[in-house]
Amino acid sequence: MKGLLRQWGQYFVKHTRVTALVAFFATLLPVVGVPMAWIASILIALITLCVSWQAGAYIMFWSLLPSAALLWTAHWFSGTTILVLMLVSWLLASVLRATKSWTLVIETGACVGIVIILLMHTLFDVSAWWQLRLQFLLGEVAQLTHIEVKHVASVIARFATGLELLFVLLSVLLHILLARLWQSVILKHRLRLLHDLLSIRLGVIELGVLAVSLLLAWMGVGVVIDLLPLILLTFALTGLSVTHAVLRLKQLNKAFFIAFYLLLVLFFPYMLLLLACIGALDCGIHFRKRYNVP
Repeated sequence: MKGLLRQWGQYFVKHTRVTALVAFFATLLPVVGVPMAWIASILIALITLCVSWQAGAYIMFWSLLPSAALLWTAHWFSGTTILVLMLVSWLLASVLRATKSWTLVIETGACVGIVIILLMHTLFDVSAWWQLRLQFLLGEVAQLTHIEVKHVASVIARFATGLELLFVLLSVLLHILLARLWQSVILKHRLRLLHDLLSIRLGVIELGVLAVSLLLAWMGVGVVIDLLPLILLTFALTGLSVTHAVLRLKQLNKAFFIAFYLLLVLFFPYMLLLLACIGALDCGIHFRKRYNVP
């Protein structure tokens, strides 16, 4: 399996025009309802990491062309999502190539998402748009569960953009992680990937941003409520890094880690909040130093 991945990876890295064509068709398929844009996102990250940010930008350019078709056919939500996915994949892969810091990658991704949310709230009434969309999507569910669609839609709409970008950022980070693993297979040596992932840590400034955001959200500032999912995700990923690093030091059975990540998937909202609390506490306590994590 590794041999096949290495051969394909070396081919894609060497023949960037072919890679661009594959990325083009991967983002063209969503136009006909086949969700394959993730392939283009991984290829953008791979070429950026293995070759250069310019080569990655070349792949990104060709992968963005089909999204124009979605925008032209009035599927602007899907087209914009793919557009953001490709741009952020290239940007974060470029940051990782230049700095080799996953902390900066996560912070950059969160900052991009925050800028997008601020722009959207400046240009139009995002909450009203989400309410209409959610009322339409929840219409069939309401017939079965008898929920109050307008009330539920109005609540979710307050942070729906942040939630959407949260999943986009998670997707991009997963794609870059897969590209990094693919790069290590191509180069036939490990790139200290696990060590880098378990070294993610935020500072006092980020903790201050979280505190101010929570205060403003409690005061009812709409745009800050929409920003909270992204800000909490940043701390949750830090908390996940810290938790895994400390548990790994205890040399626990692999089944424990499988159960832990299964719980993370099944109870994502609750685990997100728990890990965000751990990430915030780590800014002051520094758990790795306390438990002598190498």
